[in-house]
Amino acid sequence: MRLMAGFSRMDLLLEVTVNSGSVYGFAREVHSRAEHIVASEIWCNDSILVSALINGSYDDQFEFERIENLFDGSIDAMEEFLVEEGKLPADWDRLSSEVMIRIATQHRFSPLLQDICEWWRVSKSLARHLHRIGVPVLRNDYGCWWGRTCSGQDILMDGVIQQTLDPNSGRFA
Repeated sequence: MRLMAGFSRMDLLLEVTVNSGSVYGFAREVHSRAEHIVASEIWCNDSILVSALINGSYDDQFEFERIENLFDGSIDAMEEFLVEEGKLPADWDRLSSEVMIRIATQHRFSPLLQDICEWWRVSKSLARHLHRIGVPVLRNDYGCWWGRTCSGQDILMDGVIQQTLDPNSGRFA
């Protein structure tokens, strides 16, 4: 496919994505709701402030131990571990979650420390939904922060906000 003058490959990718009825792999309605959530429920980037408060001994409200979901014990993390160990069963996708957990435990899987790249101040409601999907969250008397585990791209491209939404209704799941 040839590019027209003045258009980049990214422009072409966005055009194809928009015309396919989905945006970043999510239904247009879910993406639209996610845009609204980003605009209204994510207030500011507090990375420098929160990191300084966690690393300093200013207040017990910002102790490292207070970060919820700091370790990833998800089925995806187990699968990644078993692949790296060369122990992933061929029928992994057809196993129940209980069997997956038992297999991973037998091979000495332990939850992985999530690498938090950014801290975003978020509403209590969004923090609650982020916590439910296993994302690092810090909640204390001063507010709520999402520990974003990637950086360098628009929040909507992560898919994290979209994961908090029900794919059918576009509302918090």
